[in-house]
Amino acid sequence: MRVLVTGATGFVGCMLCRRLIAEGTEVRGTLLPSEDPKCLQQGVLPVTVEPLSGHTSWSHALAGIDTIIHLAARVHIMDDPAADPLVEFRRVNVEGTVRLAREAAQSGAKRL
Repeated sequence: MRVLVTGATGFVGCMLCRRLIAEGTEVRGTLLPSEDPKCLQQGVLPVTVEPLSGHTSWSHALAGIDTIIHLAARVHIMDDPAADPLVEFRRVNVEGTVRLAREAAQSGAKRL
């Protein structure tokens, strides 16, 4: 099984990737262009994607993937610098997830 984990450098993503690797699963983990691949668990294949939005292209990350575990999100930030944090949360967490789901369906992935 080939799994793509978005948010692979986060707390939950790191723990999940470690477990999947231990079980012998082939894991690809997403990274932002500004992130160092060394942030990923050992054994996770890095794939760089642009920041999550309704315009993010996932085709290269989804090639040959059976299952997507989507953990990437904009989370609560104290003193959020965005002019309208709710708009930013929706852009990332709703529009970005919808875009991923559509591209996953087109790619032939079996599970999201």
